Amino acid sequence: MFSMNSEKPLVSVYCLTYNHEKYIRDCLDGLVMQKTSFPFEVIVHDDASTDKTAEIVREYENLYPHLFKAIYQKENQKSKKVRILRSFVFPLIRGKYVAICEGDDYWTDENKLQDQISILENNLDCHFCVAGVEEVALDKTPCGVFHPPVPINQPFIPPEEFIKQAAKYYFQTSSYVMRYDDWKEYVMNPPEFRKKAK
Repeated sequence: MFSMNSEKPLVSVYCLTYNHEKYIRDCLDGLVMQKTSFPFEVIVHDDASTDKTAEIVREYENLYPHLFKAIYQKENQKSKKVRILRSFVFPLIRGKYVAICEGDDYWTDENKLQDQISILENNLDCHFCVAGVEEVALDKTPCGVFHPPVPINQPFIPPEEFIKQAAKYYFQTSSYVMRYDDWKEYVMNPPEFRKKAK
């Protein structure tokens, strides 16, 4: 495992969480288990949870101080219409790439980051990489819901086709790994189709 104190991470994973006590351990365990040939960091933003979410996050931050950087809000920022990514997460990101895993999601493949970063590093014309996701119930029972709902048999998706598919929520948030500069530009200066999307 790499030390985030001495080496700049290639990937910054961000995790937004609020009252995810029932799920957050699975989420954080999925991040800790990642096997990579590069350093990565995890930024957790707890939005003033009223359950034990923050307590669990602190536990992981104490166990893995080289990996986790947590932000603990005293007041719920979403209810105040604060833009959490812009205000709190972006200033802490140090990676060339960014991955998302929200507090009620979790990764099951220990090679997820390694595989997706390898694809992006070897395909410089790609802006992000997505993967298949299966929904499960709290007891881990499969729900029979998949993102995308049917397998995609092409390795690359043209932008126009992706926009059509994304409108149907084909790809789940937790599967995304993106080039950070592209993602930040998309969030800070949304393209016209994003502004008009309902």
